[in-house]
Amino acid sequence: MVAFFFSFFGLDASAYRTLCNDLQIDQRHIKKEKLSMRNRRNVFPIVLLFIMLSAFFISGRTLLQRWNADQEVLIIGNLVLFVIFLLSFFVAQKGFKTTNPHAFVRSVYGSMMIKLFICIIAAFIYIAIYKKDLNKPALFTLMGLYLVYTFVEVATLTKMLKQKANG
Repeated sequence: MVAFFFSFFGLDASAYRTLCNDLQIDQRHIKKEKLSMRNRRNVFPIVLLFIMLSAFFISGRTLLQRWNADQEVLIIGNLVLFVIFLLSFFVAQKGFKTTNPHAFVRSVYGSMMIKLFICIIAAFIYIAIYKKDLNKPALFTLMGLYLVYTFVEVATLTKMLKQKANG
């Protein structure tokens, strides 16, 4: 039917193949856009947590002073945690795309090791630089935020894994 349409208007088979190839490329582009939107949606909880915590640390200066927590340490620590967990999230997410189960396990363990070691190194650097002026309330708050970020990341990755199994 389509070939008849093209021949009726004086177009040859190569024009038909070119149109079909263009349509396939457009369909692949649409699928990539859908995956891109899904990736943005999956990162949203981590970004939202970062924005909420940053807003709290910036606006809650008097409350933080009452708790003897250093505002700058909390803001910088929150930024470091956000970047580390974003990196870890993308490493684990890359593991979802592979069909090899060993590669998936390696990517998840690798992302956990990245988080753990970078956070430990950052804590040791902070402790080494500010030995006497160490702000323990801020440091313990950041340890708690590590757990919160971990919970949000695991919940998001679990949701993605369920979506992959269903879809």
